[in-house]
Amino acid sequence: TFNYCDMTAQNGFGGGVMVTGATDATSFVGCRVRDTWSGGQTSDGQPVHAVTIAGGHPMFAGCQVTMNQGGADGIIRHTAGEASFTACLINSNTSPVSDGIYKADGGAHATFAGCTIQGNTSRMGTLWFDSSACAQDEYMMLTDCIFDTNATIDGQYGATAYCTDAVAGRSPLIVLDRCEI
Repeated sequence: TFNYCDMTAQNGFGGGVMVTGATDATSFVGCRVRDTWSGGQTSDGQPVHAVTIAGGHPMFAGCQVTMNQGGADGIIRHTAGEASFTACLINSNTSPVSDGIYKADGGAHATFAGCTIQGNTSRMGTLWFDSSACAQDEYMMLTDCIFDTNATIDGQYGATAYCTDAVAGRSPLIVLDRCEI
């Protein structure tokens, strides 16, 4: 568990958090990831972002992901596993060439509860979610979240979410419950 840590990039370059491995269950409580710049470079084969999740079941509670600059694939890159975000602030991040601020695919799915997601700018939606590789019960679940003043760089697509699923006859596996947009 990481408690009340402040993660930023040296001289503004690099990522903040990298969680990898199928059994990783690292918890982050009250942590801040801010002022990083990640242009899509890799480290040990994994992409570097403000937050990179590649498997496992990490938990973020009361964390802030703010004022980060992203290149390819966004600010929070989630490629496998299940993450949990509770009472987190995702604010003032810019990733104009990426699909989204939070990008999930490859079977990745998450729960967001009581989070505020505001003032972010991306190319194709603040949340970009492809549920094609998810099992039927692996949803992107958002409960009691607030989306405010998010934008896409060209004003098209969905400033809140862009979701897709390539499984025939199935809609994207996303649930929004009591959210404000």
